[in-house]
Amino acid sequence: MIDTQIKFTTIVQLVPNMQSGGVEQGVIDMNQAIIAHGWRSIVISNGGRLVQQIEKAGGIHIKLPLHLKNPFSVFMNQRALSKIYKNYNVSLVHARSRAPAWAGLKPARKLNIPFVTTIHGAYGAANIFKKLYNQIMLKGDRIIAVSHFIVEYLHKNYKVDARKVRVIPRGIDAQFLDRNSIPKSQIETLINLWQLPEDKRIIMLPARLTRAKGHLLLLEAFKKLNDPTLFLLFVGEGKEHYKQEIFQHIVKLQLENNVKLVGHCADMPAAYFLSEIVVLPVLAPESFGRVAVEAMAMGCLTIASDIGGTSETILDQETGFLVQHDDIKSLKKCLEHVVLLNKNEIRCIQEKAHTHVLMHYTKEMMTSKTIEVYEELL
Repeated sequence: MIDTQIKFTTIVQLVPNMQSGGVEQGVIDMNQAIIAHGWRSIVISNGGRLVQQIEKAGGIHIKLPLHLKNPFSVFMNQRALSKIYKNYNVSLVHARSRAPAWAGLKPARKLNIPFVTTIHGAYGAANIFKKLYNQIMLKGDRIIAVSHFIVEYLHKNYKVDARKVRVIPRGIDAQFLDRNSIPKSQIETLINLWQLPEDKRIIMLPARLTRAKGHLLLLEAFKKLNDPTLFLLFVGEGKEHYKQEIFQHIVKLQLENNVKLVGHCADMPAAYFLSEIVVLPVLAPESFGRVAVEAMAMGCLTIASDIGGTSETILDQETGFLVQHDDIKSLKKCLEHVVLLNKNEIRCIQEKAHTHVLMHYTKEMMTSKTIEVYEELL
């Protein structure tokens, strides 16, 4: 039986769902860090398959439909959260999305509980209503931005108090993504599952199947490269109509024997291990670019569009390569260069990339800096 009235520091994280994704992984990492710090951790969401990781680590999960955006649902969530805050003597609330923030802020203010927000993306601000909806994320006593790109976006589009903003990049599990710790059996399992040619060098694009990720652009550049020693792998799920469009493009370019879509991958460390080159040709800026960091940690030669957060995480020509976004010629030229690198050049880039990730983008750094933000307010 949990004593809800126990008097010690209790941190609440608010998130729409705990199903999958980078935001949710950050919640899991912070749940572990909060508990390791000797505090109590509560995650409130609409639930999902990742809830078991919260509870397994010793955290508490409370189910509430925080994914709902309509005003009545937000009002009902506010009432429910007010009771939860009181019952658990909540010390601080951390909202990671807009709908949960709308539900969580008002009861926190009434109870004089510090409120933190994390801005994980550059929200669309096409009209005044959207902009007003987004502004809830600027109401925190501290505002965590996942990159300097997000800070620039905030200053460009909103009136934000710079004194409240803290830049904390997302972090990866460097032990999990360690090239030297992956059993050979995992590699062989993936090769057999995907029926990969063992005599070709693998180029991988690991991303959801959405137009903004640049799959069609990479297909065009790959075709122009015209190198029979290379094999292109698309890893990720998406909407069926776009998946069919990619298939049609592959047939049009006569690349059926050189490209494969494999869907979701449950063993990304093994997928990175198999891939000599990882390409992220996004057409629109992303807030951080977690995949680029993962790829560098795993020793992949990483090529990405020079926009958004990725232009911060990759040091061009040192830890990876940046190309003009939505530019087939720029991407093809970079691929040609990377393919021709010798072993010493590859090893030098891999070592610099691995060191760069360990110095700036581990989950330990992310969680410790976030704990520092909490301590500023407690």
